[in-house]
This record gives sequence, structure tokens and C-alpha cells, in this order.
Amino acid sequence: MRSEKPGYIAIVCDSKFGEKLRALNGEYSVWAVESETNRKVAEIVWEEDASDYAYEFGITTFKVTEGESEEEMFLRILRTVDDHHNDHCEAATWTNLLVFGLKPSTSVKGALNEYGVDKYNEFQGGFECERTLSSAA
Repeated sequence: MRSEKPGYIAIVCDSKFGEKLRALNGEYSVWAVESETNRKVAEIVWEEDASDYAYEFGITTFKVTEGESEEEMFLRILRTVDDHHNDHCEAATWTNLLVFGLKPSTSVKGALNEYGVDKYNEFQGGFECERTLSSAA
């Protein structure tokens, strides 16, 4: 059974995240950088969850552009995530991001602030942030 957290998104910038993707699946809509390790786990999850797919949950992989840093990759995928999870979409509008493999630098916070993010909490290996829909762009 899925634990529903509509509006909760996980962005995984860690190419070696692997099996930890399973713990996020069903709790969050997961956007994970494509790597051999992450793709292998994603494919297993896709096969296991084929009949239980929901747009708000599951794992989506995204490619890295050659020479792109984790920060550049995050800033690029943030726009895509917002396009897929904004108030004009069928899925729940995102309110919370859980980010792995990246710290919230000044430029990352600046970009997130443009989307109305106003709360940050760093943890080992990443950070989480939150926005209120009334302040969202």
C-alpha cells in the first residue's frame, strides 16, 4: 500500500543512490539521475509496480548533460519537475522537495526562492525544502 504524500518530490542527484530509491518510491514522486546503479533499481521498481502506477508517485530517471555539474543538473531538472508538478497539472502541485547529492548553495537557494521556497533543512547528503502555495510562483 502506498503512503500518499501528494506534493512531495524527491530529486536524486547522486548517481550511486541505487537501492535507497526503493525507500522513496511510494512516498514521493522520485526524479533520479540516470546511472547504471540507479537505472537498475528503477527498472526493478517499474516492473514490480507496473499495475500500481500513479502519476504522483514512482521513479523517473533523467540524463546528465556532458560536463554538467550536480548543481547545474539540479537547476535544469527543477524546471522540468515544476512543469510536471505545478498547479496546471493533473498531479499534485509540489510543496516539498527532498534533494540528495547536493547542498543548497546560494545559486540553488536563489533558484528555489523563485518558486516560493522559504524553508530549508540540511541533512547528511542533501537537504529538504518547503514552499507554501500562496507564495509559489
